[in-house]
Amino acid sequence: MEKGESEIETAKREIAEETGLVNLRFVLKFREPERYFCRGTQPSNKWRLFFKTVVFYLAQAESKNVKISPEHVDYEWLPFSEARERVKRFKSSQKILSKADKFLHDYNGKIVK
Repeated sequence: MEKGESEIETAKREIAEETGLVNLRFVLKFREPERYFCRGTQPSNKWRLFFKTVVFYLAQAESKNVKISPEHVDYEWLPFSEARERVKRFKSSQKILSKADKFLHDYNGKIVK
């Protein structure tokens, strides 16, 4: 997060920078944090251990046209079952996807810009 940003503002900025997707509409009331340790990948921090908190939201995009940043290799739009299979090694990610799927099936609320 940059100074003065809300979580949603940070998410919008990061998504725009990393995928080119703008004008996202976020679903209210779905927020799932995930916390974990990971190792640095840059020469200056190689093998250094970092604690990360990532917050997941649900959002609707106006376009499927993704233009990924140079820090990424590829992307895919996947149906729920394929996405769940793709992250099967990561139990917490599977759990978040399942919560998102259930939330969307039960959802009756508003979308925020």
